[in-house]
Amino acid sequence: MRYEIIGQISPIINVTLDEGEQLRTQKGAMICMDGTMRMDTEVGDVGKAFQRYLTKENVFLNIFTAQAHNSQISLSSTFPGEILDIEMDGDIAIMAQQTAFLASTTNIDVSVGFTKNLGAAFFGGESFMLQKIQGEGMVFLETAGNVVTKELDDGEVLYVDTSNLVAFTEDVAFEVQASRGFKNILFGGEGLFLTKMTGPGFVWVQSVTLDEFAERLQPYLKTIQVQTPPNSSSNNSTGVSLKTLMDMARRD
Repeated sequence: MRYEIIGQISPIINVTLDEGEQLRTQKGAMICMDGTMRMDTEVGDVGKAFQRYLTKENVFLNIFTAQAHNSQISLSSTFPGEILDIEMDGDIAIMAQQTAFLASTTNIDVSVGFTKNLGAAFFGGESFMLQKIQGEGMVFLETAGNVVTKELDDGEVLYVDTSNLVAFTEDVAFEVQASRGFKNILFGGEGLFLTKMTGPGFVWVQSVTLDEFAERLQPYLKTIQVQTPPNSSSNNSTGVSLKTLMDMARRD
C-alpha cells in the first residue's frame, strides 16, 4: 500500500493498492475510486460492531479490495482538520477519542478501551470509553483543526484540555486533575479540570473541537436571516450559506 495526503484544512488521502490488498474505512469516507476497486460493506464480528456503536462509530464498515495492480482510492474526513497517519508496529496500542477512526489496513483492530481513571469521564468532559487501536499496519485518524505531536520522556508531564486530546499511546498515564488557583479557575477559561498525561509515549492534540466550532457559530446562526426561494414551502426559514459561514470563520 502507498498513500499521499493532499492538503491540510480539508485533506484528501490518495491510496494506491496492489492486487489483493485491502483497506477498511468508515462509512462515507470514500470520495472516488478506480473501476478496479471492489467495495464490500459489512458488519463483521457482532461484538466488535457493538463496540463501534458504543464509541459513536457506524456499525458498518467498508472494505475496499484492489482487483488489479495500482488500483487507487481517495478518502476524505468528515470535518475540516488534519488527517493523522500512524504506522502501528504491533507492540503498543493507541487510545483515541470517539469517532477518530477514519481508515486502516485490515490487520488493524479497533475496539473499546476504557480510561483507567474514571475522573476523566466525570470531570474531563469526555466519555470514559475510547477507541483502542492495535495491530501492525497503517491507521488514519480524523481530527479537527491542526494537530501537534508531543513525544514525552519517562516521567515527563503534559497538561491537556481533554476535549482537545486526539490520541495517545497506551503507555502514557492518563488522569484528570483540578486546576490550581481560584483566579485560574474563575478567569482562566480552561475550566475546573485538566487532563494530566505522563510519559513515556506519544500524545496527539488538536487545535479545535467540534463543540467549540458549533458554539462559536451559534450566535450567527440565531441572527442571520436568509431569503428563501419563492417556491419554498416556508417563507420564514432561517439559515446560512456556506459562503457566509466561511466568511464568518475568517473574520473570527
